[in-house]
Amino acid sequence: MSLVGYIGFDGRFIGGIKELPLIGNEAFILTDQKIHCIHNLKKDNSSLYISIAKTDIEEVPVDLPIDGIFNSHIAIFGNTGSGKSNTLASLYQGLFNVSNNNDAFQQNCKFLFLDFNGEYTKTDCITQNKKIYNLQTQNDTGNKIPVSSDELFDDETLSVLVEATDKTQKPFLKRALRFYKNAKTKSDFASYLKTIVQYKIIDILRMTNKEVAFKLLDYAEEVLDKFIIDEEARNLRIGIDFNNTNKEFTYNGTYLNTNPLSIKETNFYKAANSIDDAKISSIPELSQFYIFLHLQLIEDLFRYKVQNDHIYPVINRFKSKQTSIERTVMPPIKSSI
Repeated sequence: MSLVGYIGFDGRFIGGIKELPLIGNEAFILTDQKIHCIHNLKKDNSSLYISIAKTDIEEVPVDLPIDGIFNSHIAIFGNTGSGKSNTLASLYQGLFNVSNNNDAFQQNCKFLFLDFNGEYTKTDCITQNKKIYNLQTQNDTGNKIPVSSDELFDDETLSVLVEATDKTQKPFLKRALRFYKNAKTKSDFASYLKTIVQYKIIDILRMTNKEVAFKLLDYAEEVLDKFIIDEEARNLRIGIDFNNTNKEFTYNGTYLNTNPLSIKETNFYKAANSIDDAKISSIPELSQFYIFLHLQLIEDLFRYKVQNDHIYPVINRFKSKQTSIERTVMPPIKSSI
């Protein structure tokens, strides 16, 4: 690999070809000053920089600006054993050495290293001032990363965790989060949730679209399952049928669209009465949000805003990863949610 470029009028080295040499042109040996200009990337007025190496022959220091490297995206490429891990460790060790006595840096900067191979866990590697979390997703023996509710229940964070697609699933997660956060601000969260669930049941049992309605009943069962203790009460559909001719739900022969008050007699509606403060308090916060994912999906399908096949996979991924998240993240610290 060769270093190709030119030094501009401002004295900065610019990579790339500006002119091609012609036969007969003179060649010059670069002075130490020019060599330093080529390899020194820090700005003249920058006092924060790290020195990472020296050139092989001239031994000119190679300096990198802190504000040009660590506040942007970087990538390190190389073959196996070429020193990628050591290069990364050297960069951050230089950063911490330079910034250790900077109060603003200590107060405002946090770094999280995801180290899958345990390469940076040794005491003196990168910095001694670090906290090591040994994560474990297979059982409950590992450490947990402390986070707040605001940090965990963030649409960008959750979208990454559940691999949400940008066009359909990520907007759905945003709506569900907004719904959940608004509900958590209510003075009586349990009562508010019970009312919401009962309203959704009424909407579903008055629908005329049989296919969508039965899907929504499945999702309503998923919501209520976390609150029903009595096994006999789990048969929520006793007495409920759908008349294909009139396109209307019935309960023990009574048409529910025509007689909506009969909906309150169904096991579905009565099961929502089991939602109370005690049961809510026993449910982890991620499981509470799982409930609101289903409530938001019921709302969206009821309003025909989304297609079920596009959305439900992200709810399934959330459910499949929930245990792993709970095993690696400390129970969310209460915040503004």
